Amino acid sequence: MRRNFRRGVTPALATMILLTATLVLSLVVGAYTSSLFRPNVNQVQLVSALLYDGETGDNISSPASASLTIILKNPDLATNITSLKLTDPALTSPIVSWSLTPRPQPNNSLLVSGHNIVVAGSTTSFVLYPVQNPTINLAVGGTYQYFVQLANGQSISGALIAQ
Repeated sequence: MRRNFRRGVTPALATMILLTATLVLSLVVGAYTSSLFRPNVNQVQLVSALLYDGETGDNISSPASASLTIILKNPDLATNITSLKLTDPALTSPIVSWSLTPRPQPNNSLLVSGHNIVVAGSTTSFVLYPVQNPTINLAVGGTYQYFVQLANGQSISGALIAQ
């Protein structure tokens, strides 16, 4: 007498396989939505940039009449501006020094004392005055390239026309 045993998937084993597949799928979807499979640094965005014509200051005796207003939106962790450069073929050297006031004043540099913080989860506005010695004129209608480097490794660049 020959017994014919049919082996198949038991209901308990089928349930375990289904639960395991569901768990793995939910982990993959959860990892994707929590930035595991894409960059986890949300990009700082340049909301606005305006360059106003005038003279640069020398931060010793000559006040600046030119200014740069930039507004940055930061959806992620706080970061700092590590450098800000303004160039133009007509400039003998790029403008890399910026003050927070048009007149000479101690501790008014953008890149010292935490003046360069781009606040987390917020929009931060900077009104900056170019420092160049000897002073130079930023003319109305002149096109200038800007380059902003952030501590999180991101950079923002483009061109501005002086107003």
